Amino acid sequence: MTYVYTKNVATTFKPFMIYAKQGLYRYSRPTFKKNQRLAYVKHQPRIKAQTFKVVGTAQSTKGRTRYLLADGSYVTARANFVANLYWQGKDYQKLRVINPKGTYEYKQPTFNKTKRATYLKKGTVVKVKRLVRHGYMTRYQLTNGHYLTGNKQWVSVK
Repeated sequence: MTYVYTKNVATTFKPFMIYAKQGLYRYSRPTFKKNQRLAYVKHQPRIKAQTFKVVGTAQSTKGRTRYLLADGSYVTARANFVANLYWQGKDYQKLRVINPKGTYEYKQPTFNKTKRATYLKKGTVVKVKRLVRHGYMTRYQLTNGHYLTGNKQWVSVK
């Protein structure tokens, strides 16, 4: 008799952020049933859309992918309902500030008030040098050496 042992390699899930592209329900289980609805998330424009932290995935009994949120609820993973909150593209050449309140450029990829460099008004277009990952977030290094968020609620690809 031959025994075959396989090493159980636990894959580590990397959390990420999503936003609701249209109205959807949060559910208590990955197989969605009307009586398991927890809350309705109403449709909002992208800059005001509700955001969620995804900490895992699950499958419904019919094999549909669901996102497990940090609060323990589930939402659909369908692309017409939710999307990644951060731009992921490495080849973007320009970003436009879309947030009505504007945003700041920062001196380092870690953002805090002491690292602010320049205030950018809505509509400002900046040139991108490269993509920088900072945890589950993306930052873009600009041609002037400063950093800008890759958050879709703050900037848009030009």
